[in-house]
This record gives sequence, structure tokens and C-alpha cells, in this order.
Amino acid sequence: MADARSFRSVVGETPNIGKKKCERAFYKNALVRAIRTAGHLSPLGGIDFAVDLAKEMDLYRAGQEDGSLKDFIDSLRSALRRHRQGGLLPLTRQRID
Repeated sequence: MADARSFRSVVGETPNIGKKKCERAFYKNALVRAIRTAGHLSPLGGIDFAVDLAKEMDLYRAGQEDGSLKDFIDSLRSALRRHRQGGLLPLTRQRID
């Protein structure tokens, strides 16, 4: 949902979310509300839109909206680049204190 433009293109409604997660299942509930507001049935709680959302999503734009997503994408891109150059695998999670 970080890429609201793509979300609206697929679902037909933009989710109403703030910048911070403040309750359990916050994003799941926002997803379901947006789907229902757009007039869709979603018997699987939104997962039925996952493939279309993934195809439509602009990761650069989403990363601009969500800093932690940008950090993840940058780290993944770096790890894949190292792997392609014959580097580190298996990838291990680094602990940050």
C-alpha cells in the first residue's frame, strides 16, 4: 500500500492510512476497507489482489513513501548484486544493535 497510485489502479480506491502503524492488523484492516469501499468482494481478505498489486507496484515510488521499505529494497538490491558477482550466499541476517 506504499504505492497508492498502483493500489488505486488495481483496486479502484486509495487506502486511507497515516504514516505510522498504531494497532495490530492496521494495514490488513486498511486494505480490506479500501477493497470494500471500491465495491469489491474479497473473500480472502485482500490476498486475492496480491498478484495484480505486485505487477503494478512501482518499488521506487513505494520506497519514497516508506523509508523502511526503501531500506529493504536497497539491501536486497545490494545482496543480489554481490551474489551475481560471486559473493555472499547463503545470505545471513545481520544483527543491528
